[in-house]
Amino acid sequence: MGKKLPVLLLLLIFTSFQAVYSQSVEADVTELKANLEYLSSDELMGRGTLTEGERLASEFIAEKFRQYGVKPFGDNGTYFQNFPLVLTSFTEDSKIKIFSDGKETVYNVKDDFIIDARRVSDEKFQRTKNEIVFAGFGITAPEFGYDDYKGLDVKGKTVLILDDEPLSDDTLFFRGVRPTRYSFWGTKARIARDNGAAGVIVIAPEGTVKEWQRLSEWTSTPGLRYPESEDAANPRIPVICILPEVAKIILNGEEKTYDEIDALFKESSPISGFELSKEMEFSLVVKEEEQFSRNVIGIIEGTDPLLKNEYVSIGAHYDHEGVRNGEVYNGADDNASGTVAVMETGKLLAQNNGNKRSVILMLYSAEERGLFGSRYTAENSSYIKDMIVNINLDMVGRMSEDTLVSIGSRRLSSELGNIVEDVNSRTSKFVFDYTFDDPNDPNRLYERSDHYNFAKQGIPVVFFTDNMSEDYHKPTDDAHKINYLNLERYVKWCMT
Repeated sequence: MGKKLPVLLLLLIFTSFQAVYSQSVEADVTELKANLEYLSSDELMGRGTLTEGERLASEFIAEKFRQYGVKPFGDNGTYFQNFPLVLTSFTEDSKIKIFSDGKETVYNVKDDFIIDARRVSDEKFQRTKNEIVFAGFGITAPEFGYDDYKGLDVKGKTVLILDDEPLSDDTLFFRGVRPTRYSFWGTKARIARDNGAAGVIVIAPEGTVKEWQRLSEWTSTPGLRYPESEDAANPRIPVICILPEVAKIILNGEEKTYDEIDALFKESSPISGFELSKEMEFSLVVKEEEQFSRNVIGIIEGTDPLLKNEYVSIGAHYDHEGVRNGEVYNGADDNASGTVAVMETGKLLAQNNGNKRSVILMLYSAEERGLFGSRYTAENSSYIKDMIVNINLDMVGRMSEDTLVSIGSRRLSSELGNIVEDVNSRTSKFVFDYTFDDPNDPNRLYERSDHYNFAKQGIPVVFFTDNMSEDYHKPTDDAHKINYLNLERYVKWCMT
């Protein structure tokens, strides 16, 4: 349940900036450009989480805040809010064992199966012999009237499943226009766990097989996870992906062979589950190391003695993908654009000192690795209880001339959506695209950026993005492609 905000209060959120806007303050395009070009330069090496490039970026932002007159609002009077992350990887000693007719066959990580280093399972599922059950795609989807687990007993067993989801020409049923959330391993793992399974083995599809060498590096390349406390009610189960050749051996002599199952998939025919005569055991060896990343947080205190204790937050993530295979992923749009827009907004607010409520500027780390920075802020900051709105900018530098994607403004407060429209009509006059705001949209953009962690705390949010796709998470997302005039228009919207 979100916070119910009266219309008058929501109006005050934005009109508290009215004194600033009435002075016709304009963003400095030269400053926006200079800041963005530095943040997306090769010198910062793609601003990967826990890298030297990210540290340099955070120090640059903090120094700019200091120059702009934005006060520190992080730990111990600094601009930095430090938070822990756990680096995880699996050693090459990791194996699985298949038991059949008294014989044991060992399969090795990288050669025979891959595992995402972020998916560290509870130790209780290791080195325990389990029965195996084939469970189709491993999907339970009530809205589609579909359940691969119907009639199957998988409690304490490992489920063997297909990747992806059922093929269909129906745009409203699974693989219609694009895959639904049920195609993701994380969704499949949660469904398996909820059915009592002790592990998941995904059979690699053709596309994964073609990328096997690259994907196998998931195992030894450190992943990141949040150092969550143990959840006895929902322990993590192991999830691995095996080559089709391994699946053929496991399914040999069973109710259906791999080739028979593959044929049913390609024919879009129903694929029923069944128990196997074989058993298996996970033996996955994990390495873990705790390190600290940091958000950069500043504040422009409000001028009203009472209202200054209520907070409007404007945020963006400043991290990106780092360096891959020797190429720097500079992330000019994703998300140096949102970062410099927040910085410029802070500069103008601090200069004019016209906001009645306090405005918190939040530049998050580790968004690309799982929304970790904003999650820490939302779950561990004392001021969250007094935060009345969170505005999130994630890729706002490649907008078309007039269009900007708007997401979430009416999810927790319909009044906020009205205010966003009103402010826009009086200032930047963007044409808002609400396509991705549909709760049923399979892209799930509402859940995939930093505002979502604040929404989970019941704080009304609005998320703006250009949804740029041609250079998304590619080394070609560079500064010369940014539309700086439109970026200036967005800052003007934030200032109102």
